[in-house]
Amino acid sequence: MRVTKSLVKDDDSTRLASKIFNEVMTEFSLPLRYSAMEFHVRDSTSFFSSGDTALICMDYDNIFVREKDERGIKALLTRQLFKAALGTSDDDQVNAEMTKNGHSDDLFYIYYSQIASSSKPDDIEECAPALRAFRNRDDMDFMRAAVEAAKRRARCK
Repeated sequence: MRVTKSLVKDDDSTRLASKIFNEVMTEFSLPLRYSAMEFHVRDSTSFFSSGDTALICMDYDNIFVREKDERGIKALLTRQLFKAALGTSDDDQVNAEMTKNGHSDDLFYIYYSQIASSSKPDDIEECAPALRAFRNRDDMDFMRAAVEAAKRRARCK
């Protein structure tokens, strides 16, 4: 598979994301059925595919990238590669497959970080798939409590 990269900004944060992308690609366990993979650090986090080419984008303004949070960047990129492997952006399907393949800690980290840093009700509602992702009752209860606390915090502002 041919991999190309495009960094809209060239700084320590985006170079770190690029380095972690290399690591995640070499450790990824599911087959990626593309002849070409493009990795872009740009203004959005997304996944697209067309034919035998996949495009994985990571937002340079994402809190994990800005704060050089290696665990967060790795978790997000792992999630993007699961989207590529499954050929879908459906959160429920991707989350279920990640959980099945031992990546529930990555999901927990992504969603809890988003909940903890959110101050807008819409951002908190985007975390609803997290409540369906966890099969472990303790994780699910903890995430539910975090969502409720974040909603209360958002209403107070």
